[in-house]
Amino acid sequence: MPHHGVYREHATTSRLRVVFEANTPSSSGKSLNDLQYVGPAIQGDLIGILLRFRECRYVACADIEKMYRQVSVDPKQRDLQMILWRDNPSDPIQTYHLNTVTYGEASAAFLSCRCLKQLANECNDPDVARTIHNDFYVDDMCTGDDSASKLLKICHDTANVLQSGCFPLRKWIFNFDNDLSRSEMAKELSLGEDSQCKTLGLGWYNLSDELYFHTKFSGGTEDITKRKILSGASQIFDPIGLINPVITTAKTLLQSLYLLKLGWDEIVPLNIAQSWISFVNSLSSLNEIRIPRYVMGCNNTRKELNIFTDASQMINKLFVWEVAYRTP
Repeated sequence: MPHHGVYREHATTSRLRVVFEANTPSSSGKSLNDLQYVGPAIQGDLIGILLRFRECRYVACADIEKMYRQVSVDPKQRDLQMILWRDNPSDPIQTYHLNTVTYGEASAAFLSCRCLKQLANECNDPDVARTIHNDFYVDDMCTGDDSASKLLKICHDTANVLQSGCFPLRKWIFNFDNDLSRSEMAKELSLGEDSQCKTLGLGWYNLSDELYFHTKFSGGTEDITKRKILSGASQIFDPIGLINPVITTAKTLLQSLYLLKLGWDEIVPLNIAQSWISFVNSLSSLNEIRIPRYVMGCNNTRKELNIFTDASQMINKLFVWEVAYRTP
């Protein structure tokens, strides 16, 4: 199985990440991933996790250290996970078996998440079981409670249960002071395996308890094609629609391109190119936006979820979510 290293300059951990290319065809024309089942989705929906993350007054985030590497593969299957290696070009090539679940394989996420689910199924503590079942997205945990002391207990007990399955929790972040909390931190909420591909993602400042958008977005200003616009738009991470009015610009541009029936690598018309450049240049201002993470409010007597839809042909299925409160 071919592999190579990817160096991430601004990563806080694992700056050099190994990428295993399980999609590479062998002499048979089939790759390892062609022969694997992906497995069903068994974790909570990302939108649901982030919406629940905004409901509780006290919240905590953590992630599992090297999650995939904590799960052993059946020895009978390890011949499918062989790599070649040598320290120096003059050394003879050696063959190694990868003994654990390997990032880049089609089944990796399911196998690891299924182990988490089993720990939850066997857990006798309903709060811990609920946390593992509902508040994990791959290896990232976002959980909360309206009681700080109860949340700390849930975090402590959840960490113990996961440790029993060799899934150590690390990088704890809270929005209140406690023995586990670190100094002021910013947590990226661009969760999951593809988070490194998001150049515009959702983040959270723990002490001010605010959501923000961080962006290194660069859509390019030369030879703008339909492919480049679609690629750029797909890198924007806004699962709960906080910046829908901004992203709508990119969506309407894509809609216009499909109506023109342009090829993927054709240069787009000048008016669309200018609109795209203007859109890309405006994204840097998103860094200044701060959104309160906690939406439930204090001392409210009634909560309402209002959903507004727009039937405009230009903005199809654009949803704006709002929570209204009534105080005494």
